[in-house]
Amino acid sequence: MGITGGIGSGKSYVCRQLEAAGHPVFYCDAEAKHIIRHHPQVQAALTELVGPGVYDAQGQLVKAELAAYLCRGKAYAARVDAIVHPRVAEAFYQRVARLEQQLAAPEGGQTNPPLADALPETVPALQPLANVASDSKVSPRALSAELLNVLTDRSGRTDASACSLPVELTIEQLASLPVGSVLFMECALLYESGFDCLVDASVLVHVSAQTQLRRLMARDGLNREQAQAWIDLQLSETAKLQRAHFLIHNE
Repeated sequence: MGITGGIGSGKSYVCRQLEAAGHPVFYCDAEAKHIIRHHPQVQAALTELVGPGVYDAQGQLVKAELAAYLCRGKAYAARVDAIVHPRVAEAFYQRVARLEQQLAAPEGGQTNPPLADALPETVPALQPLANVASDSKVSPRALSAELLNVLTDRSGRTDASACSLPVELTIEQLASLPVGSVLFMECALLYESGFDCLVDASVLVHVSAQTQLRRLMARDGLNREQAQAWIDLQLSETAKLQRAHFLIHNE
C-alpha cells in the first residue's frame, strides 16, 4: 500500500506509527538518495547528464551541483527522475521478494500464497503524470481485495474500489492490520511518478492548505511565499483526493 501526502502533511509521522506497530515500510525518498550516492550505473548516467562536477574526486555526491541542475526546471528534474525512479522501483520489488521468502515457510510447515505471483517479472515502465489524466485512479489489484474489504468494513463504507471518493481511516485502523500482511511504501510523488501502479492501493495523508502552509513554514524556517512555492510544485490536493483509495485526516 502506498502512503503519500503533500509536503508537511505528516506522512512520515504516519509511517513511523505503522513501523511502531510492527509493519514494514519502504521509504522511496531514502532509497533514491542511497541509489544516487552508491549505484554505479546511476552515477555514470547522472555524470553524463548533469556534468562531471556532480560527483567529487572521491565519488561523493556534490548536492549543490545536482540541486542547481534540478532548479533549471521541471524538464530537467524529469530527466533525473527517468534515471533514478526505475532503480527505486527495482529496489521495492526486491523488498517484496525478500518478504515473500520470509512468508514461504512459516512455522507449522504450511505455505502461504506467493506474493510474487502477482508481480511482473520485470519492473513495468512507469507512466509519468504528464501522460495520465489527473483525475484517473489506478484500480486496486485482485491481490488486495480482501485487505480492501477489511479496511472498508472498519470505516463503515461500502466497496472502496467502486467508489470515487477515498475511504476515510484513522492511523490506528491502518496500523491494526495483521503484521506481515502489508508492505507499506512511503512515496511523496506517488501519483506524479507513476508509482501508484506499483502498489495495490494508496493512502493519502491529508491536511488543510492552512495547516500544510503553517507546518512547512515552522519546519523549514520559510516565509509564506517560499513555503507556498514549494507546495505549488506538487500535484494539487484535489487531484490527489481523486486518485487515493483511502484517506487519513492528519490535522
